[in-house]
Amino acid sequence: MPAKSTKVGFVNPESLISQGPTIMVRVGLDYDTYPDPNLDTMTSPVYALIDTGASNTCIDKTFAMQMGLPIHGEPFLIAGISGPETVNVHLGQIYIPALGETLSGLFPVVDLAGGSQHHKVLMGRDFLKSCQMFYDGITGDVQIDLLQTT
Repeated sequence: MPAKSTKVGFVNPESLISQGPTIMVRVGLDYDTYPDPNLDTMTSPVYALIDTGASNTCIDKTFAMQMGLPIHGEPFLIAGISGPETVNVHLGQIYIPALGETLSGLFPVVDLAGGSQHHKVLMGRDFLKSCQMFYDGITGDVQIDLLQTT
């Protein structure tokens, strides 16, 4: 039995095809409350794509800089759709209101705004390792069940 569950699909399959499974998240960092989120200092909800092809949960690099999320440690090598790339890693928090769950730590930053992408975050397999996802491409319905805290 899942601890928490939410819908991340759309009311029609065409939207699911064009947008992908999407969940609303809030992003920020408050050293005074870390690792717990301070919702007063986090962004308004933004779109996060649930991306089974991404190993890591990532944040859009322009968005991370606008949020003032600090670069932490050495650059990180990722293999994305454009091939291998070295990116910065930022300290931050991603709060998922629908699941009442917060991811805290280091997030690689990638260029999500380069195309028609409106997502600001990619939720990768590091998040999905604690979930079950039920994807019905015929109806557009997708559900995430959080089985344990991440």
